[in-house]
Amino acid sequence: MKKLLILMLFSMPVLANNISTGYLGVDSFFSGSKGSIQYGAQFSTGNEMNFGYELDYTRYESHYSYGVNIKPSFYLVNRFFISPIAGFHKFSSDEYSPIYGLEASHYWQFIELKVGVKKTDASIEDDVNYYAGVALRF
Repeated sequence: MKKLLILMLFSMPVLANNISTGYLGVDSFFSGSKGSIQYGAQFSTGNEMNFGYELDYTRYESHYSYGVNIKPSFYLVNRFFISPIAGFHKFSSDEYSPIYGLEASHYWQFIELKVGVKKTDASIEDDVNYYAGVALRF
């Protein structure tokens, strides 16, 4: 898993000619948990959809996780997008678990505002988290 994360991290600059947008994002959980940080890229596949992936570090109340999320974004209207999220994370308890959720976002030239929900199947207390976040797009 670590080798895959490192490979993806260093492959992003090489793929820069194909990347529509890179981003660095921060989410804050509403449930009292901490939040997460993402470093990702989106590739344009046409007017109706972008395909993206992100490296994600999440801090929960008593655990943390890191992993990779796949995140296609479907255009709604006026730069509003809806994005299903599917990922795989390693938790501080040495447990591996899928992450899945749904996110709604609005893009401006350099900023993205987002709200969503993520769930994990890991055996932790705060396995469902609602969040709001912001991303710097470059």
